[in-house]
Amino acid sequence: MKQILLTFFTVLTVNSYGQVLPYLRAITFNSNVYRTIDEFKLTKFSELNGKPVATEEVILKPKTGKSIRYKIVGIDGDYTIIKLLPRLQQSFESSTKLNLIQVVDDAPSVDDASKFLYFVKTKDILPNRKIVLSEKIIGTPLIFPFKLRTQDRGDGATISTEFTVGYTFGLRLKLSKQPYKQNFLTLVPYGFGLGSSKYFYKKDDGSYSSKTDGVAVSYYTGGLMLTSNKINFGLFAGKDAMIDKQNNWAYQGQWWFSFGLGFKFKAD
Repeated sequence: MKQILLTFFTVLTVNSYGQVLPYLRAITFNSNVYRTIDEFKLTKFSELNGKPVATEEVILKPKTGKSIRYKIVGIDGDYTIIKLLPRLQQSFESSTKLNLIQVVDDAPSVDDASKFLYFVKTKDILPNRKIVLSEKIIGTPLIFPFKLRTQDRGDGATISTEFTVGYTFGLRLKLSKQPYKQNFLTLVPYGFGLGSSKYFYKKDDGSYSSKTDGVAVSYYTGGLMLTSNKINFGLFAGKDAMIDKQNNWAYQGQWWFSFGLGFKFKAD
């Protein structure tokens, strides 16, 4: 688990432009952020607060070998509304007499292109102009159909059908360099859940009580998850607890192991 956490925070702090805060905003729980490696034309029409500005055509132009990230904030009829991420600057290219928007490495100036909203015809957003981010922080619902507990509670290690519904958070990494293939590996440092378990406890004489139905809170879940063809599947470890009068549960705060299953309903 320490290796997972180390990898998680290492990837968070490294990106191609050195834009730590914009990078974090781009990858955090946002299904509508993409990148473009192809230039295309936008029309500036509004400030972020909705105040209209004089419409102006601009060219979104990534530098060679680079990409530009943007967020789709809405769709209105045949048009898609776009917000550009910070550290993009608009400049006028005298040779072509065009307004260009490119990434800048210095501090944003008064020409910061991320302060405005733009529209483009949806049909003009071609595949090279809408590529899924290589890294993204996501939240994913999962089902854990069973749990393997290695602790000996009178009957050795056990596999029990403890059905748990959980929610996990992690850093999703794209597995393929092919930009349109949506297979991912997610590093999950934390998750939680709620499920059914059998309650029993250790008596004073060292024996265990009979088992009754109970509810356990999975207050920690961590592991690795693969996403392929919209199916989420992973291997996980976690800890459970029961509350109130059942907090003397024999498995209170002990590790379990399981696999998680889920379905990715929407493609990026």
